[in-house]
Amino acid sequence: MTTDSGEIIFTKLADPGEDITLKHALADLATKLAADPNAANPTFEDVVNTYFEEYVIAQKLVADSNKLRFPKEPPNVACLHAVLTGILFNNIPQTEIADNGETQESRSDRAFGTLIPMFVYGCEKAFVWDHQDSNRSKEGYPSSSLIVEVEESVKAEKVWRTLAQCFSMALCVMSRYEDIPETEYRWIYYFDPATTIGSNAFMDPSHASSQTFSGRILSYSEVYAHLAYLELLQRDEKYYVAVQNLMSSYSSHWFCTICALSDPDHRKMHKNREPEIWERAADIPRMDVAVVQATRAAEALLGMPSKADAQPNSRLRKRWSGVLNLDPDAIFSISGISYIEFYVDMYEDMRNAAAHSRGTLPYPVSRERILKTQCFAFILQYHYFEKNGVNNRDAAVRLRFNYDLLRRRDQIGYKQILEYEAKL
Repeated sequence: MTTDSGEIIFTKLADPGEDITLKHALADLATKLAADPNAANPTFEDVVNTYFEEYVIAQKLVADSNKLRFPKEPPNVACLHAVLTGILFNNIPQTEIADNGETQESRSDRAFGTLIPMFVYGCEKAFVWDHQDSNRSKEGYPSSSLIVEVEESVKAEKVWRTLAQCFSMALCVMSRYEDIPETEYRWIYYFDPATTIGSNAFMDPSHASSQTFSGRILSYSEVYAHLAYLELLQRDEKYYVAVQNLMSSYSSHWFCTICALSDPDHRKMHKNREPEIWERAADIPRMDVAVVQATRAAEALLGMPSKADAQPNSRLRKRWSGVLNLDPDAIFSISGISYIEFYVDMYEDMRNAAAHSRGTLPYPVSRERILKTQCFAFILQYHYFEKNGVNNRDAAVRLRFNYDLLRRRDQIGYKQILEYEAKL
């Protein structure tokens, strides 16, 4: 074989659209084969086939190495950290209040590349990450992100009630279901808080983007205000299931709870009108889902009722008094009947019709009846929390909340919280 065989093959690949890296790789391989006295005179196809055989072997070695270095199904030894999306923290310089009542602005203590403990949530530890590539609040100050470190032991749980989901649910409950935020985990291998976002190895490389580090910006005192809900969502599976189902109900059929439950004389910002005739066919399936999920939310707390449960000394009444700070015989104001009567009727009438269509549209369904069902489930959850939840101070102790972070980064909120706790 002549010594210029490599150049001949390179010429064959010299089309303008070819990848120059591939051209040089094939040319180098052809030159190597030409210099081998034991090799037969290689054709263009021989060179290409040899190249790709070596390429496939190399790629397999890389893939096998990556499987060991970047194992799937976190959390694992290589991947214990994730960004919790949808939530950021502000870092506005604090206004300090001196003993003499005068105020002065102090510098934010945000330090790039640091990871500060916030609280512990079961098998998860929540941290504030002061990353270098930060979005800025509307006031122009850099924001910080929420990072979780997860123990591998969480895989032993039947269902992992994640902080991401519970934080979304707590925000939703606090807003009276007017706001249903979306949160999720975006996992990072070998997380290093001291490096930039782009330098960290995300499980999905596309997650190293601004979408991962955007969302609502909370103050640290706002996080404290949600601790009681977070604590009960972690501790009480019934409450978790109830809130989750009611969130699903509101997602399917949203309305303003405050306006729906307000007195008739109250000025209502949301009229909660019935759908127009051209809207009904499209709205009925969404309202059906809302009814089923709202009744499931109530059922999670009270169990499935029967017609006999409205009678004195029924099993439902005993369960009711055990889990709710609510008189079952009190009048449900927007229905005109007692709470326990409404629950029995709701299950027998609304839920069964919504859950079993039998191939026909449930024509009697109305938005007013749907609202009553959802409001009923909302009231049950409110009173369940009142009976079974703890205050934010006790929740902060149970979740090992970092008061020092609050003191340093939300001084006014910190003072207000101390005043609140002193009155408990």
